[in-house]
Amino acid sequence: MGKIIGKKELAKIFEERKLLVEQALELGKLTRKDICDSTGLKMSDLNNLFGKDRELYSKYCILLRTVVDVAADNIVNAVMDPNHPKNYDASKEVLKKWKSDLDDILDSKDGDSIKIEGGSKGSPVKIVFGDTSSKNK
Repeated sequence: MGKIIGKKELAKIFEERKLLVEQALELGKLTRKDICDSTGLKMSDLNNLFGKDRELYSKYCILLRTVVDVAADNIVNAVMDPNHPKNYDASKEVLKKWKSDLDDILDSKDGDSIKIEGGSKGSPVKIVFGDTSSKNK
C-alpha cells in the first residue's frame, strides 16, 4: 500500500515542484514535455500543479503567448521586406492562414473556371469567374 502523506508534507512537495517549474520556465523550457524533462516531474504531476496554482499556469500561458507574438512579428517583418530571403514563403503562409474580408463575399472557384478577356490597348481587362458556357446557351 502507498504511504499516506500529511498536509504539511504535501504542501512542501507542492512548493518544491513549483520552484522546479519556475526555474524551468526561466531557462526557456516552454513545452510541457521540456518542463517535465527538465524537472523530472511526470506529466500528470505538472498538470496537477498547473491546476492548483493558477498563477504559475498564467505565467506559463503568458510565456507561450509571447513566443507566438514574436513568431508573428518575425513573419510580418519577412512579408514587409521584399528583399528578405523568406519573403515569398512568409507571404504564402500568411495568405494560407489568415482570412481576408473578401473570403466572406467571394465564392471559391477553381482555376479552370476563370476567364480573362481584353486587355488590349485602351480597353479594360475583364475577368469572368465561373462556367460561362451555360450562360451562352
